[in-house]
Amino acid sequence: MDSERIASFHPLSGMRVLNDHGIHDALSRGLVKVDKELEEEQFQPNTLDVRIGKVKIYDYNNREPIEGVIDPDDILPTNIISDKKDAEIILPGNSFAEIYLHEIIDFDKNDYMLGVDLRSSRGRNGLSLVNQHIEKDKEGNVFLPVRNLNPNPVKLYGHERFAQLFFYVVNNELPADGHVVGDVNEARGLCDALSDDVIKLEHNYILLNVGSRLLRYKTGVGMIDTRKQYEEEELFNVRGEGTFTLSPGDVYILELEPELHVPDDMGISLLHQMPYKQRSGLLVPDPTLFFLESHRLNAGWVDSGYSGKVTAHPQRINTMGAYETGHPIVLGMIYKYDNAARRSYGDSELGSKRVEKNHMH
Repeated sequence: MDSERIASFHPLSGMRVLNDHGIHDALSRGLVKVDKELEEEQFQPNTLDVRIGKVKIYDYNNREPIEGVIDPDDILPTNIISDKKDAEIILPGNSFAEIYLHEIIDFDKNDYMLGVDLRSSRGRNGLSLVNQHIEKDKEGNVFLPVRNLNPNPVKLYGHERFAQLFFYVVNNELPADGHVVGDVNEARGLCDALSDDVIKLEHNYILLNVGSRLLRYKTGVGMIDTRKQYEEEELFNVRGEGTFTLSPGDVYILELEPELHVPDDMGISLLHQMPYKQRSGLLVPDPTLFFLESHRLNAGWVDSGYSGKVTAHPQRINTMGAYETGHPIVLGMIYKYDNAARRSYGDSELGSKRVEKNHMH
């Protein structure tokens, strides 16, 4: 990791943020409105889960290359699945999808700003957000642009919880539950609470290192059903500690170290991309600066109360990469809350559970 090229400033640094206390309060006060009845499991410790609505799938794996200038209006979905509970949604390997939200979330843009991330289980399936923003189509309907990086098809289901929303408070007259730590001294003072091992800092980011296990998705395993439990050897080739060589196009799950024990009044956002500085006067574009070889995670939120291993999903685009056990690979931002979450990770009502030390999140 080239420390001199890591940007010390992140756009979210210092932002005020809600946890489950504030999200409930904003809904009860009518500051945030949702057009569907929410299930209790959607209220996570620090976020609000949203469910799958209509889905547009773009599968051009076998299509002839388009010559000349491409008009976006000429690119049509190869399949559309309606907003229906338990609808079977099959994302072909290496395809793209626009996943519309089942819920319509309404609020004053002068009060809140939304952030989004996939649920961690979907990131481990090889699904990845194209960007961490909610997009709108021409009719104003909101969707998440998602790639299936997995070489195998992945089956989702209508109305399943798929992504999680973060509520950042931009109106200084409204209450917040905490903030994104942007001060290096504050971050240093919080590190000891996150792990039994020493956690190093890079600016205000925590550093997580390459761990001792790498899982690579096999090709040709058939449909991966997100409602089915699989044995590890059914889906992955597994490698032990040492130097891991990653090939372009393959999909990996990489164990990170040290193990984390996140207090009930904190959370960790692991950055999907390395925040490299952009240099002026760049005559020949450097692919690294444009994030072509800096993809680290498909999903990166670690809830208040989580205890165990966390994972990265590094992907190489054009070149092979070597990652050695113990070397830094992922940066994380600390979220510090004024009070513990109402229900932390592991609460039975959240659909999560406390984990053993060897669990990979």
